[in-house]
Amino acid sequence: MFKEDVELQKSKIVIRTLAASYDSSKYTTDDAGRVDIFLIGESFVQTIIPKVVRMQTVSDRMIPIVLVAHSFGGLVVQEMISHAYKKARPRDTDANAAQFLKTLSGVFFYSTPHGALKDATYQEIYGGAKGKVTSDVAKLQTQHNKNLNRNREHFVREIAAIEVSEPLRNKKKIQIKSVFENLPTTVITAKGPWTGMIVGEGSSKTLVIGDNTYIDADHFNICRPLAGDEGFLQNQYVILRDFIQTVVESEL
Repeated sequence: MFKEDVELQKSKIVIRTLAASYDSSKYTTDDAGRVDIFLIGESFVQTIIPKVVRMQTVSDRMIPIVLVAHSFGGLVVQEMISHAYKKARPRDTDANAAQFLKTLSGVFFYSTPHGALKDATYQEIYGGAKGKVTSDVAKLQTQHNKNLNRNREHFVREIAAIEVSEPLRNKKKIQIKSVFENLPTTVITAKGPWTGMIVGEGSSKTLVIGDNTYIDADHFNICRPLAGDEGFLQNQYVILRDFIQTVVESEL
């Protein structure tokens, strides 16, 4: 959509996108649904960051980077940043990681559970017919709930450290925005349809840095604007576009 956006064309901002995904299968089987957030974060550092750096090398410019993530993907992004920071520190300097963090200018979270999800919520969504949770995604959330405060505070501290580090951001802010769903989501479970809020205001706002707002959409459609001209007017797109514009202009 960015290429067809008249507002972006007027501002002369060109956005290049690089997509990444991970296995978030609802149920765990022998070959699917085996989520390990630590390993995914490390994998993204090894695969995504070199691609980003190559894009910057080709353009011969230190292009601002904005990370955009949805749901558990936001937790993966936090882990990716943590891995990159460890690799970029003086005693273990990784040139790609350092350049990535130097140009990391914004992070945008769509319905990321920064705070705990209710046990009943993900047990209903990911539970089997007899109520037993069979998904590694749900187990990940259980672990996240238990380590909630420590994980969140760790991320906040690392963002602050990256911002003040002279070789990295050199006192320039990393802008952060979280948006949360304002409509219930219907999910087909082993027991039948389930309808409720997945990541609401309480869970989203517990991240104490950045701005928060809501979008009138469910958990899945919050990051899915409609195709065509109508989509350019939806908050699913407009809020993200405005955030990216603000971030890029602040880096000029």
